[in-house]
Amino acid sequence: MNQGRQRSAFVTSDLDSFIVLIPIAEAAMKALETFAIYVTPFLILGAIAKHLLKRYAVDLADVHSQAGQTRRARRLFLLGGWRTEK
Repeated sequence: MNQGRQRSAFVTSDLDSFIVLIPIAEAAMKALETFAIYVTPFLILGAIAKHLLKRYAVDLADVHSQAGQTRRARRLFLLGGWRTEK
């Protein structure tokens, strides 16, 4: 059928029932721009959360040391298994 035709450098887009020819490079840039708009806020929020967690995070060893030396060992059920705290 269309074996003798060359591949077109345009992409068709339906816009209010009008067929608009958009160059492939422009369509790719528009897709990249849309992707960046949707992903960038999540990256920024992730970086802020990582920074705040690094700044205010407390290790389990710190919590145990606050409990003092007189804290007794106890058995706990954690993630499907029993363990003994020391």
